[in-house]
Amino acid sequence: MVVQLPRTTTEGQRSQGGASRSLGGRDDSRSSSNSRRRWIPPSSLRRDALTQDNQNEVIFRKIRGLLNKLTPETFDKLSNELLNVGLNARAVLEELILLIFQKALDEPKYCSMYAQLCKRLSSDLLAV
Repeated sequence: MVVQLPRTTTEGQRSQGGASRSLGGRDDSRSSSNSRRRWIPPSSLRRDALTQDNQNEVIFRKIRGLLNKLTPETFDKLSNELLNVGLNARAVLEELILLIFQKALDEPKYCSMYAQLCKRLSSDLLAV
């Protein structure tokens, strides 16, 4: 015995589905007055137009990226980049210390490398 299932076409599915998917679920009736408050990726902002908080956020993002790439093999190159990332404000240094400490806790395998990084930052930043 062979059971025949009814065939459905995409035409039938579209007509039964209701709203078209071409709108992508967006409500086009919103006004453009909210466009001033919309999120803008930091990479598209001009450096001279950034506030101090935004500049610090850009620096923190760069620091996080460098710490994520840090391995014993890349230590020399990336620690030099960390020194040149813009460690000129107390808030940036405090955030860097917290990030290094958190990375050392999260990755005990590399704890000695993070200790070396702290030593290098301390000696090189005090020399400046």
